[in-house]
Amino acid sequence: MSASFQLGTIDDLPCVVRGPEIGPGVLLIQPLFEEMNRTRRLLAQITGRLAAAGVRSWMPDLPGTGDALGEMNWADWQHKILSFHTNIESQHSEIVRIIAIRGGSLLANEFPDRYVLAPVMTGAVIIRDLLRTRAMANPDSPTERVESLAARLKSEPLDLAGYPISPVMASALERATTDTAGARVVTVGDGGFAGPPVWRQSEPADASLLADDIAADIKSWIASCASH
Repeated sequence: MSASFQLGTIDDLPCVVRGPEIGPGVLLIQPLFEEMNRTRRLLAQITGRLAAAGVRSWMPDLPGTGDALGEMNWADWQHKILSFHTNIESQHSEIVRIIAIRGGSLLANEFPDRYVLAPVMTGAVIIRDLLRTRAMANPDSPTERVESLAARLKSEPLDLAGYPISPVMASALERATTDTAGARVVTVGDGGFAGPPVWRQSEPADASLLADDIAADIKSWIASCASH
C-alpha cells in the first residue's frame, strides 16, 4: 500500500488506514467537532505523503463523531484512544507514535512520544468557540447569547455545531488541558509553518504546501525519536 487508504473498523471505531504494514506507525487524534471536518483534506494529504514515505497511519473517529456510533463522553474518549493505541501497536512491527491535531492534543497527554499540531491548550476555548458559533447564528435572540447559552449548558444539553453537547461532556471538556512537556509542538502562522490554518476556514482551501511541510517534519521527528 502506498498513498492509497483502507476503511475499516478497529476496536469498534471506524478508521482510515494508510501506508505499508511494516515500518514506522502513527496514530492520528483528529481535531474535535467542526474542526474535524475542516481538516479532513489536510489530514488526508499529510497521511498520503507519509504513506508514500513508508509510514503507516491510523485515523479513527471517536464515539459520536464522524462515522462512529455511540455518545460523546470525555472519559470514554480518553479510554478509547488508549485502548485503540494498545490494540494497533500490539499488531504492528514498530512503535506507533501519536500525532494530535488541534483539540485532539487534549487527549494525548498520556503518551510519551507525541507530536502536537497547532494544539488547543484548554478545552474551555473549544466550548467558548462552539457557543459563539451558535450565538452568531441567532444574534437577535436574548436566550441565544453566549452568556445565556453557557448558563443553560450547565443543566441541559445543547446542539452546538451539529453536536449534542451534554452538561457532563461540557464540564469535562472545560477542565481538560494540553500538556506539551516533552512533545514536539508545531504551529501554523506566527513564526510556524506557513498556512493556511484550514481549521478556521469554512470554505475548503488548498493546503498542499502545508501538508508537505508537516509530513516532512513528522518524518524527521519519527527518525529523531527512533535514534534515542
